[in-house]
Amino acid sequence: MIINYDFNHQVQLAQSMQLKSRNWRDVAREWFDQKQNAGKTWLRKFQFRNEAIGMLLPILLIGFLAVLRFI
Repeated sequence: MIINYDFNHQVQLAQSMQLKSRNWRDVAREWFDQKQNAGKTWLRKFQFRNEAIGMLLPILLIGFLAVLRFI
């Protein structure tokens, strides 16, 4: 009888932890998506305000990534 109770209790704890960790994962994903969208919006506005930089910035970014690739 005690073994059965302990097993049932462990199953309930595992289910509770799974639900709570899923909630935290969803909250973290939502927070990251909001930050990512805000960054994209800011970058778009920056590029449109500074038209000359609008073409230069992607070229610099590609160059920077190429340099990082070979370091």
